[in-house]
Amino acid sequence: MRIAIVTDSTADLSPQEVAEYGITVVPLQIIFGEHAYRDGIDLTAAEFYAKLVNHKVLPTTSQPAVGDFVEAFQKLLESHDAIVGIFISSELSGTVRAAETAREIVSGEIAIVDSGMTAYALGIQVIEAAKRAQVGATVEEIVSRLQEVRERTSAYFVLDTFEYLRRGGRVGGAAAALGTLLQIKPVLLLRNKRIEVYEKVRTHKKALDLIVSRFVLDVQGKQTVYGAVVHGAAVEQAIALQHEVLTRVPDANLRVIELDPVIGVHVGPGVLALIYYAE
Repeated sequence: MRIAIVTDSTADLSPQEVAEYGITVVPLQIIFGEHAYRDGIDLTAAEFYAKLVNHKVLPTTSQPAVGDFVEAFQKLLESHDAIVGIFISSELSGTVRAAETAREIVSGEIAIVDSGMTAYALGIQVIEAAKRAQVGATVEEIVSRLQEVRERTSAYFVLDTFEYLRRGGRVGGAAAALGTLLQIKPVLLLRNKRIEVYEKVRTHKKALDLIVSRFVLDVQGKQTVYGAVVHGAAVEQAIALQHEVLTRVPDANLRVIELDPVIGVHVGPGVLALIYYAE
């Protein structure tokens, strides 16, 4: 049985991973004023962060159109027996619902999975699904395995500024100003399908120390540990964080990648994230 794997552009997959595993990526959109850009196609992450800091009005994002999914599904079913689609958390985007609507239009076996995640935490699930499909797993086996992967995946984000949370209406202006004055750095966690505040820490260094300590605790005694240090226009800091983590856990497989613009809209440049799977 040939099973196609589909995801969206927030999964932070590299072109090499997409090609190696034969994954189809349906892009979300980033909208600056009257101009809409297909994520990863019309606008790269590096280009996005450069525009973000110079744009007075916070850009918005949009899920893929139902028609985009219909087109992708129909094309894949010409050469595959079934499709497994794994997408950004339904609490963060309407992408899952758009894919479900497309499934009702297209004839064929299509399983839609709400990853409950985004960024490389979604990417980890997508790659696992693709690996399973390559060795002949059924749709049911892949979907079941993704639940296990989800439970063993963690994602912590350290924000450099409250500014983009404020501009997006997620914190008030007074709270943002006070946080900036006191050098408070919010640490966010992907949990219950949402990005929630995990801790508020004085100084950036203490925030990073917190997520590294959390990582070390989570992976203790685990045989398989991999993931990524994810950044928003902060590659030097990301490499330094990767070095610190690998000093503590040398056997971990952690790459450095840039955060997708759709999530970058809400957290801003300078964000650092530690996203990992441990089993």
